[in-house]
Amino acid sequence: MKALLSVLLVAVLAAGCTSFGPQAFRGDPFAPSADRSLIVFIENTTMEDVRVEARSPRDRYELGMINSRSARRTSIPWSDLQDLRFQLDPLSGRRVTTRPASVGPGERVTLVIVQPLEQSFIRR
Repeated sequence: MKALLSVLLVAVLAAGCTSFGPQAFRGDPFAPSADRSLIVFIENTTMEDVRVEARSPRDRYELGMINSRSARRTSIPWSDLQDLRFQLDPLSGRRVTTRPASVGPGERVTLVIVQPLEQSFIRR
């Protein structure tokens, strides 16, 4: 009976350690939250409001509307070294996607939005 309880306890603990779905954390569970996310600074130097979305090969993160001539700091969950792109969607005009930058958890990046939007870039 004691052996059965031990096996059952190990099975329950092991089930609690597995990842379920794409949103489950994939890294060190004891790492500080800053080490499991990406800090993003956004500088909009243009005269128009721009909706911004961060994209990895697996996920999308809506960062919201960035007003003209303003800046914002935010963070997004980031567990691996992978490419980051930003999709810029101005109120008037066509949607643009930045060139990728390879970034890992705990890093800080700056998205600089310039006119024309096609020349916006990621600075590390």
